[in-house]
Amino acid sequence: MPDLGEAGIGAHAAAFIAALREIERSGDLEPMVMLYDQRGETTGPNDTAPHAGRDGARHFWRMYRDSFERVESTFTNIVDAGDGTVMLEWTSHGRTRNGGSVRYAGASILEMRDGLIRRFRTYFNPRDLDVGVPREAHPAEQPGRGAPEADFGGL
Repeated sequence: MPDLGEAGIGAHAAAFIAALREIERSGDLEPMVMLYDQRGETTGPNDTAPHAGRDGARHFWRMYRDSFERVESTFTNIVDAGDGTVMLEWTSHGRTRNGGSVRYAGASILEMRDGLIRRFRTYFNPRDLDVGVPREAHPAEQPGRGAPEADFGGL
């Protein structure tokens, strides 16, 4: 699917996407971190508790970027509810630090307050990040085998 880009989307979604692209391109976390409220929360599917505040956001996004040699996200659906809630559907692809190709999809929800991220939640199947398995050897890519069933940890 084509990337929806930033044309015609709300300011919150555009700022988040621009900051994510900066992380993916250069590894610079600060544009993203500065989008967060001091008490903001960040949570991914493997987290047992939210990452708290800007330091927590910095840690979360550093873990994300450090997982990849290179990564790029494409947005397939962007919904700006107009009340500070933004929903993003995306696909990310790239190469892991240990050389395996990766492609996974998910959705993220941003809850904004006073123009800053109060809560960020992202949902995807962590098994799609089999970083030790080269793409051509991944079971979902083998003939006659379908993609693994999604498991969002009960979320």
